[in-house]
Amino acid sequence: MRLGPFRPAHCKSMAAQETRALLTARKLVQAKLHDIEMSLRGILRGLGLKVRPTTPVRFEGRIRELVAGHPSLEVIAKGLLAARVALQHEFDRFEKQVRATARCDTRARLLMSIPGVGAIVSVTFAAAGAIAEWGYLVMEGFAYVEDCYIACKIA
Repeated sequence: MRLGPFRPAHCKSMAAQETRALLTARKLVQAKLHDIEMSLRGILRGLGLKVRPTTPVRFEGRIRELVAGHPSLEVIAKGLLAARVALQHEFDRFEKQVRATARCDTRARLLMSIPGVGAIVSVTFAAAGAIAEWGYLVMEGFAYVEDCYIACKIA
């Protein structure tokens, strides 16, 4: 049991908590989608069937092409591909929601005006309330890189 003076804790707003929950759910679905694709590749690889690099659009067709003629593999692939389609649909819904959140938040829109900063990063920083700190970190990192460059050039 810990005793001592009370230390107040900072609580995020409900909107910030909801945004973090949305981003966490999106990342979870994205990870599971990747896991299913890699599991399919691994199952087929164990049997000597190589999927090779494909696009997300052609992935399902390539899997069906490889398992054709193997009844047990067709059943496995059919189930995993159905799960992949469902996860892809949910991932697209989460992505659409994140982009809508970024469009409605003025802080996120301001961050997206920076080259290389998209909806995910801007919503993450806006929800954390770390916009001022982020600007400081960027400037600090730039100064550090500039100092290293000068030091390397002198040496």
